[in-house]
Amino acid sequence: MALREDLSREKASCSRMAAELAHLRGELSRLTSELQVERDQSNQMTSQFDLEKMKKDQEDLLELLADQDSKLLQMRSRLRALGEKVVI
Repeated sequence: MALREDLSREKASCSRMAAELAHLRGELSRLTSELQVERDQSNQMTSQFDLEKMKKDQEDLLELLADQDSKLLQMRSRLRALGEKVVI
């Protein structure tokens, strides 16, 4: 009789452990999914930041180009005023 009770207890314990294992596997799956979502959001934020930085850099470069173009036009005008032939 004691062996049957031990066996019964072990089966019950095994069933509890199986249920706990199933629960933990579900939790692992859920957390893995959450982690992937967080990584995707982080990558998206990084990409957005990089895009904004590139846009700002491009605007700065365009501004510098406009300044250089303005200076070039002024120099051409000064050279013409001094009687120099300016080829475009």
